[in-house]
Amino acid sequence: NYAVKIKKPFSLCYDPFTSSIEVLDTPQKVKSEVSRLKEDLKNLCLSLDNLS
Repeated sequence: NYAVKIKKPFSLCYDPFTSSIEVLDTPQKVKSEVSRLKEDLKNLCLSLDNLS
């Protein structure tokens, strides 16, 4: 929580598959990350549907 409160002019995103940190410092990088998150959430919802 402490790191989230530090003011900085950019955001960071961790990629667990590559063990790397992406600096989200352009609108295109943010859009790309949002697209990846949407795909991950879609897959998670499909998995939950299959379980019920």
